[in-house]
Amino acid sequence: ADKGKPVDLLKWLVSRVVSSFKCKPELGDALVTGELNLAAINVFFNDEECQRLLVYQAPDLTATVNPPEKFKKKTLCFLKLNAVPIAPGNVNQEVIYGDFGDVPLEHLSVLAQEVFLPMLCNPRNQVGWPEVITKEVVENLHKFIANVYVTIGQTKGKTLLPLPPTDSGTGDKGLRDKDQIHVLESAIVTWTRQIKGVLKTDPEAALKDGLNPGPLTELEFWEDKAANLNAIHEQLSGLKIRKVVKVLEVSKSSYYPAFHRLCKEVAASRVEANDNVLFLKPLDRYFQKLNLADEFPQLTELFKPIMHTVLLVWKHSHHYNTPGRIVVLVREICNDLIMQSQKFVVGEEIFQVEPPEAVEKLKTTLKVCGTFKSYYFDYKSKTAQETPENPWRFQNSALFARLDSFLERCHDILDLTQTVLQFNKLERVEIGGTKGKTLTTSVRQIYADFQQAVAKFQAVTYDIMDVESKQFDDDFYEFRCVIKELERRLGSVIIQAFDDCVTVGTAFKLLDSFEGLLDREIIQTDLEKKQIELMRQYGTDLKEVQEIFAAQKWNPVLSKNAPPHAGAVYWVRGLVARIKEPMEKLRGLNKLVIETEESKEITKLYQQLSSALEEYERDTIDKWVKESESTSDERLKQSLLAPDESGEIDGILRVNFDPMLVRLLREVKYFLLLGVEVPSSAMKTYERSETLRQQTGNLDLIVVTYNNILRSLLPVEKPLVEKKLEGIDSSLQKGISTLNWNSHKINDYIAEVMSSVKELNTILETVKGNVVKTRKILDKWDSNLMLKRKEGKTYEVEEFKEVQRALQQKRNSEIVEGASEISKLLSASNKILNVPRASPPWRLYVEYVNEIVMEGFSKAILVSVAYLNEQVDPELIAKNETVPLLQINLELVAPDIQWQPEIGQLSDGSGVRDQFNSWVGAFQAIGTLMKRLDIGEGNYMMELEEDYVILDAVSTIQEVVLTNEAHCVAFKESYGKYQYLWKNDLQTTLAEFIHAQGTDGDDPELAMFDQEISKYKAVQEEIQALSTTQVIGWIKIDAKPIKQALSTWVTKWVFLYTQYLTNKVNHSMTELYEFMMKGEDVLEKDPTTEEEGVTDEKRQEMLYEVMAFMRDVRKRQEKTDAMFDPLIATVALLKTYGISMQDSTLKKLEEAPLGWSALKKKMLNVREKLSLMQQLEARQIRDASDGFGGKVENFRKMFQSTAPVSVPSTKIKVDDIEPAYKILDHFHHGGKTERFVFGSLTTMVNEGSSLNEKQELFELHVSDYIALRRSSEDLEYLKALWDMVSSVIYSFDSWNVTLWDK
Repeated sequence: ADKGKPVDLLKWLVSRVVSSFKCKPELGDALVTGELNLAAINVFFNDEECQRLLVYQAPDLTATVNPPEKFKKKTLCFLKLNAVPIAPGNVNQEVIYGDFGDVPLEHLSVLAQEVFLPMLCNPRNQVGWPEVITKEVVENLHKFIANVYVTIGQTKGKTLLPLPPTDSGTGDKGLRDKDQIHVLESAIVTWTRQIKGVLKTDPEAALKDGLNPGPLTELEFWEDKAANLNAIHEQLSGLKIRKVVKVLEVSKSSYYPAFHRLCKEVAASRVEANDNVLFLKPLDRYFQKLNLADEFPQLTELFKPIMHTVLLVWKHSHHYNTPGRIVVLVREICNDLIMQSQKFVVGEEIFQVEPPEAVEKLKTTLKVCGTFKSYYFDYKSKTAQETPENPWRFQNSALFARLDSFLERCHDILDLTQTVLQFNKLERVEIGGTKGKTLTTSVRQIYADFQQAVAKFQAVTYDIMDVESKQFDDDFYEFRCVIKELERRLGSVIIQAFDDCVTVGTAFKLLDSFEGLLDREIIQTDLEKKQIELMRQYGTDLKEVQEIFAAQKWNPVLSKNAPPHAGAVYWVRGLVARIKEPMEKLRGLNKLVIETEESKEITKLYQQLSSALEEYERDTIDKWVKESESTSDERLKQSLLAPDESGEIDGILRVNFDPMLVRLLREVKYFLLLGVEVPSSAMKTYERSETLRQQTGNLDLIVVTYNNILRSLLPVEKPLVEKKLEGIDSSLQKGISTLNWNSHKINDYIAEVMSSVKELNTILETVKGNVVKTRKILDKWDSNLMLKRKEGKTYEVEEFKEVQRALQQKRNSEIVEGASEISKLLSASNKILNVPRASPPWRLYVEYVNEIVMEGFSKAILVSVAYLNEQVDPELIAKNETVPLLQINLELVAPDIQWQPEIGQLSDGSGVRDQFNSWVGAFQAIGTLMKRLDIGEGNYMMELEEDYVILDAVSTIQEVVLTNEAHCVAFKESYGKYQYLWKNDLQTTLAEFIHAQGTDGDDPELAMFDQEISKYKAVQEEIQALSTTQVIGWIKIDAKPIKQALSTWVTKWVFLYTQYLTNKVNHSMTELYEFMMKGEDVLEKDPTTEEEGVTDEKRQEMLYEVMAFMRDVRKRQEKTDAMFDPLIATVALLKTYGISMQDSTLKKLEEAPLGWSALKKKMLNVREKLSLMQQLEARQIRDASDGFGGKVENFRKMFQSTAPVSVPSTKIKVDDIEPAYKILDHFHHGGKTERFVFGSLTTMVNEGSSLNEKQELFELHVSDYIALRRSSEDLEYLKALWDMVSSVIYSFDSWNVTLWDK
């Protein structure tokens, strides 16, 4: 971009990146679209503090304001020259850029030495520079190059000695040049500072700084120091530095001796570092394992080789055999050991793992760390023999201060975890006795307080395994104080519980409950006082056992199902255990308690009682042995089966196994469990116990199955399985009469009978199961109702019609599927029975199933009908608080009130009753969905239609529906009283009202209007009070449509009268104001004016116009004067009904009386002014009227003589008609002729009317002109007469020309 010309910053950046990296433009565009890259670019451009932007490939182009950890290949750097935001207008002036490789410092060093230095040292480039400036610039550049060189060495972990400028010669000229000597001395000073810095490095520095390095740090230190000193030694031995030193020596510089000594120190330190690296190298692999080992317990395997190698280093090394070196090394080993311990036992996880696991880990940690110290002390003692002149005499505190602190911390945490482990037992402790509930609550509270203390300790924010965290000591001390208090409380609870124990056993159970906690010092001290009491209590318990034995030994209490002899042995052994276990625990008490006289007496009693119990056990066993020998094998010779006399029906069997044999086998079993030796004869019988058990068990199964078959077999089923049943009876008879328990092949017999019985049982189970499945299918039909509604919802008729149609289809499909399944089940029964379908037994069975199906259909219909009855019966609806099922609308469709839809029946079946009948019909129609089982064709419809129970239920519900329908019709008829609202014509009614109530063509009085409006307002309020809905049984009637229609009609009636009054007021005011405005214009005219240009005709015209208006005022004056009060009353009346007049109308009404009075006054003034002209004109009108009167008389005479009142002949002919009509037409509208000199009657009437109007204008007598009126009447009569005559004449004339045969 041109300098100073604004540019797009992103395009500017992308163009330079693409140019520098020689990449495709797409990669440059991707750089500025990345979210992170764009954020860094925006920071560089907009943030004043951000001075650089770096772009590099990794592998995509990446922009960042912070340098990466390692530069890769090429990097492009943008730098700001000033701390300002970058804008398109200043980017070229404020930003510079350049690139560098993966070693930017080397790049900078080469650039400075090979480019900048030659340029600035070239004399041609120094032209015009002062000598001081030139010298300062060159010196600063050399310093910069030296600093870059030193920094490069630091990045590589080496100390590089920067060389002075190369132009410093070493000849005589250099000796005389003080400046050159100064440059060399400056270099010596720099080298001395660098070398001393290396020599002063100390492996203990990290320890002194509070860090905790491991032994690998020691090895790395000596390796780095050795490499650094070797590099320094190599540089000092180099030709260039030796030349510099030689120059300083020759010049006798004061820096030379010190630098020479420094070189010797470097040599000595180099030897030491290399020696230490050599001897420490064997330890590297052990230290690596110590630092990186994953199995902490296996660290003990490293301790011996580590200490042995350290001893060898001490013995053979020339420089690492000093206490300082070994102390640092051991401390660093301890640091790694602590680090591994902290990895093994993580402070944050101690309270998260189970306490036993935490205890085990802490013990392992203490063991491993103790093992290391043991190995150290072992090898410390060996140094007295191996290196007597230089044994290890280190203070333990110098070596193990941190490790000992860590071990002490581990001991504290171990104590903590063990305490947690012990106190956690309190969570499950339940104390019995009379005080058990109270004491258990106290234990729970102690445990809760302990949990709270632990939780408080767990909430610490520091790592409890970190020995540097000194806050642990305070927190642990506080925790221990809480624990001691809890121990005192717990000891008190244990003592109270101990006092509440009534037996020795409960006392020992109590002590066992607190096992582990009893070893705690405070609790143990409290319990020592109770040991004597425990011994006394045991003596009491011994006496109680002695009494129990004496009282019950002849009739011991046996366990449930225990045999008598084995049960007695078990009982006596229980007494032995009761006294033996406490005695063994008492022998572990304090010897002082055991050796008292009282204790000795108790011990003696124990021995006596034990002997008596053992003797009782022996006698019981001997007695049973004698009884078992008397049990004869004869009992095994009894038959396998026997009839059961207690059976409720004939044929019931039982297994004939003697109870004495059962008792013998039970005694043997329990004696063997008790470890008692059994006699051989009893043992021989017991050896067959499993066989006998299986045989009796199988026979029990056979007998139970057979007996169940007999009990459950129906009469209709028995003929179907009679042959199989006879075979089984024959087989069972062998077990009753022939076979006994010693017979051979009993198992084969049992298997044979079992097979037969199972086969028959399977057949019957299948058949009966199919019947059960059939009943379940039928039960599903009646459980799935054929009519269903959502609870609380009222349906529209069409909506419920669709819902019911879909439901009925679904139920029909289910019934069809069920019917098919029933048929399959019946076929399956026939198949497993394997009987012919035409056989009488099978037909009887099919009839049996057929009755079940019929019953299922009937039940399904009745259930749905009953549910429907619940939805339509008013009593059930009220009882169940059910909402109506259907909603219908009551609408006004003038001139009738109609249901929507019709509540009754319609020809198209859309009525509500039609819908109801369709539901019931659909219920009954399910009988057509299944073929009959008995004949295989037809269906069950006829039987269902004749089922009197169904008919009765349907009849009942239909009666309910009809009754409900009648109530709905009555509700509809209640709206008939309002029919006049829509049947009467509005305008006709209004006209009749005005005609009937008005007088002389005027409107009725305002009170009559008020009465009419009030009447319709009352009707309106009555209609508004009507309910919009009415629930009648199962029908919800929506009366909102008819109510709205009635409201509309009554509003029309109210509006009819109010609008009439409103129009009357508006029209009256409008007409009056128009009249007054016209009057103002007319009365302003002056017929008497003498103005030039006004002719007499014009004056006469104005006079007539003014007189006409005054005549109009006279005509309306009376009516107008009386109309204002009624109009005001009308406005007030309309306002009472909420109808307001327009403000303009009200204003006119208010101002009208004044305006009317002013107009009348003005008219009187004009009249007085025109009185003379009025008189003159009146005289002329009277003269004209007199003259017109004579003309009228003459016209009358002419009319009487000319009118067609006769014909020339005695008979009227067709030719007479047309002349007569011509005369009549001329009299009506003809002009003046010789015959009709006065013209038509119409002309004469118009002329008379004109004269009458003038007479009226000037208040003269208005002539009647009776002759004209009579002539008009005669003309009308003659016209009617000739119309009749012409009709008759023309009719007869047409008849005369019509032939009879036509």
